Amino acid sequence: EPENVQLLLSRGVVHALSGRPREAVQDFDAVLLRDPQNLTARSGRGNALAALGQHDAAIADFNEVLRCDPGHAWACQHRGLSYAAVGNDDLAIADFTQVLRSNPHFTFAYICRGDVYRSKGELQRAIADYSEALRLDPLNRQAVSSRGQAYFDSGNLALALADLSEAVRLDPANAALFERRAGVYLQLNQLTNARNDLDQAIRLDASRESAFLQRGRVHQLAGDIDKAITDLSQALRLNASSAEALRVRGELRLARNEYEKAVADFSEALRLDPNSNTTYLNRARAYSCLGNDKAVIADCSSALEFDVLLADALRLRASACLRRGQHVAALADLTQLIRIDPDDAQALIDRARIRAKQGKFLAAAADYTQSLRLNPANAEALANRGLALRELGKHELALRDLTNAMLLDSKHAAAYCGQRGLVHLERGEHMQAIADFSMALLLDPADANAPMWREKAVRARREQKRQNSPTQRDETGVHSTLSARAGGISRTDVELPLAPMERSQPHAVSIHGDATDFEAESPDGQTDEETELTIVDENPSAAAQAEYETEQRLMQRQESDREKERLRNMAEQFNAARQKQEAEEASRRAATAKKREKSRSRDPEEMRERWRQVGRYAIIAAACLVVAYYVVPLLWGLLPKSKVPYSEVAVEKFVEEYAKDPAAADDKFVDRVVVLRGKLNVVRAKVRRGQVPPPPRVFFAVPGQEKVTVELQFDDIDVAIELKDDAEYRIAGKVQRYKPGTPIVLKQANIIANDKSLSSALPSASKPTYKLAAAQRRPVNDDPAVLLKPSAFCSPMLHEPKL
Repeated sequence: EPENVQLLLSRGVVHALSGRPREAVQDFDAVLLRDPQNLTARSGRGNALAALGQHDAAIADFNEVLRCDPGHAWACQHRGLSYAAVGNDDLAIADFTQVLRSNPHFTFAYICRGDVYRSKGELQRAIADYSEALRLDPLNRQAVSSRGQAYFDSGNLALALADLSEAVRLDPANAALFERRAGVYLQLNQLTNARNDLDQAIRLDASRESAFLQRGRVHQLAGDIDKAITDLSQALRLNASSAEALRVRGELRLARNEYEKAVADFSEALRLDPNSNTTYLNRARAYSCLGNDKAVIADCSSALEFDVLLADALRLRASACLRRGQHVAALADLTQLIRIDPDDAQALIDRARIRAKQGKFLAAAADYTQSLRLNPANAEALANRGLALRELGKHELALRDLTNAMLLDSKHAAAYCGQRGLVHLERGEHMQAIADFSMALLLDPADANAPMWREKAVRARREQKRQNSPTQRDETGVHSTLSARAGGISRTDVELPLAPMERSQPHAVSIHGDATDFEAESPDGQTDEETELTIVDENPSAAAQAEYETEQRLMQRQESDREKERLRNMAEQFNAARQKQEAEEASRRAATAKKREKSRSRDPEEMRERWRQVGRYAIIAAACLVVAYYVVPLLWGLLPKSKVPYSEVAVEKFVEEYAKDPAAADDKFVDRVVVLRGKLNVVRAKVRRGQVPPPPRVFFAVPGQEKVTVELQFDDIDVAIELKDDAEYRIAGKVQRYKPGTPIVLKQANIIANDKSLSSALPSASKPTYKLAAAQRRPVNDDPAVLLKPSAFCSPMLHEPKL
């Protein structure tokens, strides 16, 4: 019967429910060709067109249906889904709201409107719609999972975890729910739970590329790079065009120093997604490790085109420019970086170095000072500021910075000590300079500059003493007398000895601790004291010269004592620092040895003895459990039993406590058995003739409390069937944890009767048992219009079709 409209309509419905929307459209077209006013066919064609992604044509069909029948709720609902699919969220919300005005108990409309609100970022409204849907249907897995996702988006991870765990309990075969909950665990840094959920998701559906990608991230955070790369490679085998998987695998290969492979991954990711500034930055890091500074500058510039405030790109490009000698470009990048982040101490140090190379020592010192305000313990910044201050002639401040740097960083103390010696040398403090250079040699005997600097300081010291000697100062005394006696000899002759000379003893500076003594000697083997002329008694300056020599020896002795004390203090500080480092190294070695000892395999005999001991303990524990199993009930039976062992509470008071403070009420009642007294409200579902009714839902009737209700869940369905509406009962059950927006659940509910009126309400044993087969619970409906339910084929947001 090719002209039978009813058969064509039914076949179109079957095609639609079977996932063949194209064939369904052909059948619905044939029906509308013969009957243009058939609203069922037009609505079905709109659904099929929406399933094919032709939402504009679907909206046109739904508009025509609503023009002919403004109260067609399903057409309005489906049009809202199509509006949401094309991104017209406001019209979609308007359609869902219109549906809810006509039917406030339509759970699916609340869920769809909540999805649209969540896509718009209005998370509180979305959560409110999901909660209302759960109030109407507490076991709706789509509503509870969507609300969990909304909680996750709003940052409420605890409630998100609770909802997603409930969704997993309701639908344990849904891999997507395990993957969502793994995302929550990942945000909570519970890597083990996240990995377990992702393992379960992959076991349920091994073709989920997103699950492998997310598990790779979990392995990355756990430090297991090999497993992470394996998962990401599997994700790429499932979806070779996943730029995210390529980017993450490139980051892992970069961490493993596989720079060429990392560059290849980043390049392929950029081919698939050329607008990712993070991928450009990561490839620039890989090029930097390969020494390709030109490519580093190009990639950093590309990343900065997408985000001009990307600090890492500015820092990396500045380093590359500095290596290529482009100081002006590097200085500009570092200045921009400091403008973005004034607290970046390393950027301040790098800019100070460039300014020091340009000869701008005052600006360099200012940058080092700002960096030290952020990190006062940076020995490198202290030393570099000391060098800049030395160039500015601020020797006292330079000495202070170099001394502090030497005390903070004992590893580079030799270099800092040498620089401090140069500052002393420039100030004319030759003895201190000699001491610093000698200390630098003691700390680093391989230092090639310290001997040269010390020799220079020794020569300068001799020259200073020569200039300050009485022979040089009394030109009219000793020198004139000697010239007269020599009969006009030259200056070279005056410097030769004319009488027996008085040698001074070598002036030794002792270094305590690990240092050794050293003596500053002249190249010809004499001491650093200059040769003095011995003048006969008739020389009128002989007494003054002797007094001067005595004064000089006293000053030298005092200066030597002060220098010895200073060097002793420095040696003690260095010894303390060395001992601290040795102690830390010893503790690290001890910890490593302890770990190695633990990981070392034990003696087999010792392991067998240990297992034998564990077995004995296990036998004793099992015996104790058996005895407890039989003895404890016996002892418990000897105790006198109360008539009602649980506390009895009026349902009005019980609900009032939850309405006042749910958290305190949960602490008081949750997971405890209570006896509630009050009238019941038995809600029985209406079914058609010939159908077996489902079990009724039983609530306590509490006048004046509409937001907080108490639902009873009986283990025996027959008890719920025989309950009378608006009758008073005493019911005991275990209180479950309360979730806002849902009833307070009393599980394992049982009726307690102690008087005649309540006993009459109990179910009789002679009444038939309530049993339903799976086939009996399935409603039968041959109406094609009723078969066109939204879950059949209209939107990817829906679950499997339900007839």
